[in-house]
Amino acid sequence: MKYKVLLTGLVFSTVALIGSGSQQTLASGHSRNLWQPRAFSSYSLNNVLLLKDINMFEDEEGEQTHHYIGGVAEYMHSYGGDGCGLGASPFWSGKNSMTTGTNNGESDVDVYQFGMGEAITPGKISLNPVVQQFGTELMYFYQQNKEGVGFVAKFYLPIGGMKIDAQLCEKNPVLDLADDIVWLEYPAGTNRYPSLTSAFNGGTCNGSITADDKPIALNSGRISPCALTTIGCADVSIVLGCNAINNEKGFFMVGAKGTLPTGNVPTARYILEPVFGRGGHFGLGVELSGAYKQCEFKGNSFDFYVQGEALHLFSGRRPSWRSFDLKQNGPGSKYLLTQFYFPANASEDNPTGRVPSFITQAVNLTTLPVVSSFAVEGSLAAYVNAQRCHSNWSAGLGVEVWGRTRETLGIDYCNILNTDRVNLNDYAVLGRQISTNADTGEVLTRCEPLARINKSEDVVSSLDNDYDTTLIKDARVSTNRIPSDYSEALDICGARQPGSVSGKVLLSGTYTWKESVHMPAITFFGATEFANSSMINFWSVGLQGSVNF
Repeated sequence: MKYKVLLTGLVFSTVALIGSGSQQTLASGHSRNLWQPRAFSSYSLNNVLLLKDINMFEDEEGEQTHHYIGGVAEYMHSYGGDGCGLGASPFWSGKNSMTTGTNNGESDVDVYQFGMGEAITPGKISLNPVVQQFGTELMYFYQQNKEGVGFVAKFYLPIGGMKIDAQLCEKNPVLDLADDIVWLEYPAGTNRYPSLTSAFNGGTCNGSITADDKPIALNSGRISPCALTTIGCADVSIVLGCNAINNEKGFFMVGAKGTLPTGNVPTARYILEPVFGRGGHFGLGVELSGAYKQCEFKGNSFDFYVQGEALHLFSGRRPSWRSFDLKQNGPGSKYLLTQFYFPANASEDNPTGRVPSFITQAVNLTTLPVVSSFAVEGSLAAYVNAQRCHSNWSAGLGVEVWGRTRETLGIDYCNILNTDRVNLNDYAVLGRQISTNADTGEVLTRCEPLARINKSEDVVSSLDNDYDTTLIKDARVSTNRIPSDYSEALDICGARQPGSVSGKVLLSGTYTWKESVHMPAITFFGATEFANSSMINFWSVGLQGSVNF
């Protein structure tokens, strides 16, 4: 009894600690385009609700052969100001908003890099996502038990979906629409994007776009102008084990658990893409369940339950896509302008024989298939169910702690061979440099290899030779372009999902038809989840039902 009290106190303390830090923003800015949510099937408290109604009984031969079917449905909705830190993940400011302006380093974003021209006065953009998750998890339980100890099998089937509304809001900067500088395939004048929102949406500009005067388009790393939804069956799970203890006072089950990657896999087309399940990961580990029943006190009966699991998540369904920043250009650099240098006359004897061609943002080059894994994901739940003796009604209180280690991430070179592989060394980071002089038509070959998304050198014309040669380079020289080695060019570590932790508190009410041999039961519950800054806070309501046979 004492260890259960200590366990409950530990869980409550952890939940309180998580709640106290749940509103913090990220300590440093990252521009991760993927948020890997907690899977609907990972909630041990939901499994406890299914577990508590199991009523094992003896058959006519005196053997305990038992079947049980139960289901729990839950609707979850995010809450908290500024998206509870979730918007700070794709934004590199370290919070849910960014200032937009020019290339002087005083704003978070130089809008020129998004095909908007020059900002005269700054603006601001904010991201306050609303997340909804909904689903039903069905469980089939089978036990073949002789003399209290025997084989146990569980089968979990989660079906549901996730909906994410990014809720992008912007105070537009005032733009200079002059046509004094026109790049190859860079929009001129009124054909430029009128706002950063339009550029992130990958949508249209103010005026008509012709084949020769089109805006720079994002193929990946977009922010959807409307809510995105995914629905499916995710993380079908199987547990095979034994009931090591089974008597009138309780039970203890332990088994090997495997999860199958039946949910959707990230595509990296959009920031904050909804993922229902574990994002295509296989899971393999252990699950344990325990109960101590019929503890009576002053006419009341108390049942105590624990449920936990620990899984290693390794790469499953592929390809799974991710967008990367450039390692030497800092957070947000995936949106820097780059230019393709066509190797028309290049050779070992003539390395500068390259001709500048089309311009694109780096994210269109740095979105690649990946191999992802997590060392450990685990949860532990404790639940107490109280009722008046001989009453069909009962009330429950449950707490849960969940955690996941930091992601291990790498490039999926096998699947790259099946795609249009890009040689990154064919592209140069431009900063504000241009490929063609608008007045004379002279071809220029300057680039700024160390430009950042908010800080770069002003454009240098063909007549201006007074510039910092340590920053502005000749793009025809291969060492001044993006490295061809992905590990050298891309900030792979910066795109990893950070370690995550959350805690949940649940209140429930249950009615059980004890007069029936099949003991049907129905439970209504409400819960709240507190998460650290890399996850999100949820409130939820749900319904659980079960029958024994």
